[in-house]
Amino acid sequence: FKSANDRLVPVTFGGHGDEFPSVVTEMALGDFITEYVLRSEDGEDGQKPKNTEREAATDTEEQATATTTDKPKTATDGKEIKTKTAPTRVAYMSQHCLFHQVPCLAKTVSVPKYALGKLKPATGAVNLWVGTGGTKTALHRDPYSNLLVQTCGFKYVRLYASSETKNLYPETPTRGGNANTFTKSAVAVERPDLTEHPLFANAQFSETILKPGDGLFIPHGMWHYVRALTPSVSVNFWWN
Repeated sequence: FKSANDRLVPVTFGGHGDEFPSVVTEMALGDFITEYVLRSEDGEDGQKPKNTEREAATDTEEQATATTTDKPKTATDGKEIKTKTAPTRVAYMSQHCLFHQVPCLAKTVSVPKYALGKLKPATGAVNLWVGTGGTKTALHRDPYSNLLVQTCGFKYVRLYASSETKNLYPETPTRGGNANTFTKSAVAVERPDLTEHPLFANAQFSETILKPGDGLFIPHGMWHYVRALTPSVSVNFWWN
């Protein structure tokens, strides 16, 4: 990213469902990577973060959940994959069109075969996602087909079919009549308030961990939630 070090980019501190509200600011990409992403590589306790899928998946802790004792196994009452980053250090440059702003960077990314011929300017996009461990993308669904490619680090992804919408408490979009509207769930997926969102306990899901080199196709309209287990770089390809 050295060719784009001076480029101002939007950075979000904190994430959906965290104790404190997230804050968005702008900073130079080089400063963001140096002060947050690279520093988070050592973790808050000086330990090197998990660098294999097995290590990331087996370092677990009991998850804090709502006060419900009889939730079915489909609810989020299992083990949470531990992230080594302190909440105050969580920082994310998400869904940013840096490849358009710094064209030389685009030469470092190959379009996956599955997306060839589908990324048209009016109906597609290529976005970069760079962050520390612990970043979260709230449960939501896109108005596009999506291919999420992991280039560095590990991410936990949870998927809910569109048929589960009745259990996911979708928020009313600001521009509900716009065909490009994204829909977000009101539920904090891994720390749900089942008093406020009781139907979420019934929601069925699939889950996986993405490692470097993995790609995940997310069909148009499928709900998805993403959390970085380590410092992470991802690229996604949208098309309609």
